Amino acid sequence: MSSFDVPLEQMQTRRPRPDVARLTFGAATQGGLFRAVSEHEAKIVFQAAWDAGIRAFDTAPWYGYGQSERWLGAFLRGKTGFTVSTKIGKLLHLDIVPHATQLEPDGSRAFKTDSPLNVSYDYSYDGALRSLEGSLGRLGLTRVDTLYIHDPDAVGAEVSDVLSGAGRALLELCEQGVVQHIGAGMNQWQMPLEFARHGGFDQFLLAGRYTLLEQSSLEFM
Repeated sequence: MSSFDVPLEQMQTRRPRPDVARLTFGAATQGGLFRAVSEHEAKIVFQAAWDAGIRAFDTAPWYGYGQSERWLGAFLRGKTGFTVSTKIGKLLHLDIVPHATQLEPDGSRAFKTDSPLNVSYDYSYDGALRSLEGSLGRLGLTRVDTLYIHDPDAVGAEVSDVLSGAGRALLELCEQGVVQHIGAGMNQWQMPLEFARHGGFDQFLLAGRYTLLEQSSLEFM
């Protein structure tokens, strides 16, 4: 039996959980997407979302190289009744040269922040566990509601390799109660469709590929 057979079988027999948030606040902008954002600005926006009744928040290590997670965690401290999703697949490091997929056409980093960290891609079992450990520390939490596999398509990762590594870690984290829901988030629908066909995932995050102008993914839903 290969290392891929076990997580594949577990994915196929795992019953997805339907109790996912219907509306979630995405905190990429609070990581400095498009322009630099101060912590004060981020807090104002978080508070406005909270006052509007939003209780589900999505973040990632990639968003501001940890900045989004830190500031979201600081805002949520002392609050109850919320859910948080974050992502694995991009580990934060000092002195890592940004991969070409992480840079803007002018050579600048994707997020406008003074964080000294950059990310490396890692979809292994150990990499997933290390990534979540770092996220929980930045968020100040002991668990998250949803954990996504983040952008494996960006580096041409194979579905089988991702499932045998990060996928196996996510299944174990679910069994331990550290994570309630598992999914995958990408900027295209083709690879998430492959993940969905294997079964076992609760939800998928399709970033910018289901809009009024682009709806080709509907053909496969």
